[in-house]
Amino acid sequence: MFPACPTWGFVAGLAAGLICASGSPAQDATSGGGTSAGQQTARSSVDDVRRAAEWGESYQIRAFGQNPQARVMFSTFANDIRDSFRSSVYRIRPNGPIVRGGWAIPIAIELWGDARDVYIGEDVINSLELRADNRIVAKISVRMHDEFTERRFRLAVIRALLVDLMLAPYVKDPSFLEGKDLEVPEWLVHGFDLYIEHRDGGRPSAYFEGILKSGQMLKPEELFDVTDPDSLDPVSYTIFRSSAGAMVAALIDQPEGDHALRTLLGDLPGTGRRAMAPLLRQHFPAFREMDEGMEKWWALQVASFGQQQSFEFMEWDETEHWLNEALRVRWAPQEAPAAEKSKSGFFNKFKKKPEQAAADPGWEGSLENYAEFMKRDGAVEKLDRCYIQLQALKRTGFPLYRPVFDRYCAVIEKIASKKIEGVDAELADLQELRGKIRNTLVQTSDYLNFFEATRAPERSKAFDEYSKMRRELEEKPSPRRNDRITRYLDYLEPEFR
Repeated sequence: MFPACPTWGFVAGLAAGLICASGSPAQDATSGGGTSAGQQTARSSVDDVRRAAEWGESYQIRAFGQNPQARVMFSTFANDIRDSFRSSVYRIRPNGPIVRGGWAIPIAIELWGDARDVYIGEDVINSLELRADNRIVAKISVRMHDEFTERRFRLAVIRALLVDLMLAPYVKDPSFLEGKDLEVPEWLVHGFDLYIEHRDGGRPSAYFEGILKSGQMLKPEELFDVTDPDSLDPVSYTIFRSSAGAMVAALIDQPEGDHALRTLLGDLPGTGRRAMAPLLRQHFPAFREMDEGMEKWWALQVASFGQQQSFEFMEWDETEHWLNEALRVRWAPQEAPAAEKSKSGFFNKFKKKPEQAAADPGWEGSLENYAEFMKRDGAVEKLDRCYIQLQALKRTGFPLYRPVFDRYCAVIEKIASKKIEGVDAELADLQELRGKIRNTLVQTSDYLNFFEATRAPERSKAFDEYSKMRRELEEKPSPRRNDRITRYLDYLEPEFR
């Protein structure tokens, strides 16, 4: 099965040539030289930003370019990322305000080129600009071409949103930032990218489970030291991205973690290249409370990511399996009670022996067999167990099955109250509905695979990267334990040989 991509439509629009030329010179598309021509023509877009009398406080991101379709597509995609990002760093609490904090730095997306151009070089560049009105603007320069993908643009938008939080305390006095280090830590950029992707997708633990079993998660110090993720090989990058996403999730899940993360980002410009560990201890109490230090806290946090989280939902086939289990009714086999030993005596021989109770072979069936098991003792208790399991499954099952869960619960209530009129028809209708849901999901998956395989502009490199990653993992030696018992056994092994 081809990997699903929730933002495929964005890239498909580019690949299909829906975005027309946006004002950059034609010779820049074939020169492959990079950004010199693009920077030369970028002044017109920058002048548009400076001439804007009012940016507009109701929105943060604006796209600039000659083609309106390009502006709409890029701004919509960027705003979707922004909404997911801000819902992570501004958590709405029950008794708190329902409006998230305002933004400080506007983001300008400058679009150049055409989706049909051939181009080699940097296609997405982040930069900062001080406007004539003494306001800082975070710019994202995008050079469209035939092999443009959303990955670098996603990272650029997240980087600009992190810059917004970093510079928020200094917008009234930008002169304070002169000579300061404004570089965003790479683990935060890639970590938020993975965190948002998995939270929106609903199954982060399925991704982390395999990585955690390999024992290849980076330690916090190793994670913070990575400054150039693009130079990593596919295996190392996957490990880095997984570790970064786990760290971001662990920080946000702390009490008041969203507020602590915002204050940490606000302190970054004033601290220069200060080590990250002291900053985390300063803003997150969990680091200070751990006597064993950060590594023990990190090990405990990482171990929890391989388990299903409360906001996740199952795949449809897994939901079907557990739905069948929830509707199953069982009575375990029971042995017959031992017969009483007859008393010895002459006249006892002529007395009729009591009948021995027969053994219960047990019973197993489904809710559809209610007419058979309702005559057994404890039938109502068994139905109650089915009802409780359905309620639990409704919270984690595939969303399309939620009406099915509710209707099954209603059927159980009717059977338990012995109001069985129409129950058989309802159960038959539910079986038909489940079949339609299964067929729809299978056909949808087949269509998406067919569409991606036949409409892709070039061969996908996902399988090649997977094969390369698997070979490298198989060639790597298994992780060795370093506890005292293992070291002692290693010490004794040469002597017993």
